[in-house]
Amino acid sequence: MPKSYVVCQAPVSELVKEFRVPLVTASNLKFRYSSSGPWTINDVSLSIDAGTSVGIVGESGSGKSTIIRLLSGLLTPQEGVVSVDGKNLSEWSKESPRELRRFGQLVFQSPRRSFDPRMRLGRALSEPIRALEKRIPDADELGLWMSRVGLTAELLDRYPHQLSGGQLQRVSLARAMSIGPQVLYADEPTSSLDVSVQAQVLNLLMELRSDLGLTLVLVSHDLAVVGRMCERIIVMSGGAVVEEGTAIDILTNPRHEYTVGLVEAAKAVSLKHA
Repeated sequence: MPKSYVVCQAPVSELVKEFRVPLVTASNLKFRYSSSGPWTINDVSLSIDAGTSVGIVGESGSGKSTIIRLLSGLLTPQEGVVSVDGKNLSEWSKESPRELRRFGQLVFQSPRRSFDPRMRLGRALSEPIRALEKRIPDADELGLWMSRVGLTAELLDRYPHQLSGGQLQRVSLARAMSIGPQVLYADEPTSSLDVSVQAQVLNLLMELRSDLGLTLVLVSHDLAVVGRMCERIIVMSGGAVVEEGTAIDILTNPRHEYTVGLVEAAKAVSLKHA
């Protein structure tokens, strides 16, 4: 894992920057899990440009995981609108749910909970292709995806419990990438992994994002990770966006008191492990 929050991103050409357009937008989103409970997401608006990497940070309960579920269509807001590629998400999910699933894929925090323990990994890896492309991929295609994430094709015959957490998260990435999404939503993808393999998975995620031209939305409580992986950072607290900007600006010149606290905490952790 990085020992500091120095920003280290893959270069993006000036031409790409010039022609970036909003790919995912949210306007005045409100969401709560109970009709009588507090708002988990309270009047959140944001915009994510095509081809960018955006980190969403905040403490547990800040609403950061809920927001990507709203952006991806897993949850429906009680108020507000999500638009993806210029289309209202609620309309798209009704008219073309298959295309919506192809457009954006999620990788979750716990890889073990993301797989059916009774299903061999070869079948699990092929499921999105079967469901969304209505075809059965052959062994060579699945083997290529395993190779792409640094695993051998022999593992396709195994069950999830026979792999390590790091290996399973690599298979999760292969499964998400296999249908060619434009957006990858990653919800704390390394927090359940051993420290020794966290950096390996993050490096793989950066490589895939660069090679495949993905738009990445990364949720994390770790400001050092987000600073390393993302061009822009959105800071959430209490279900609201309290600050957003480039990674460099957020890390070197935070303005909101909550963001200042996050940066100071990241500095303390860096010094402790230096």
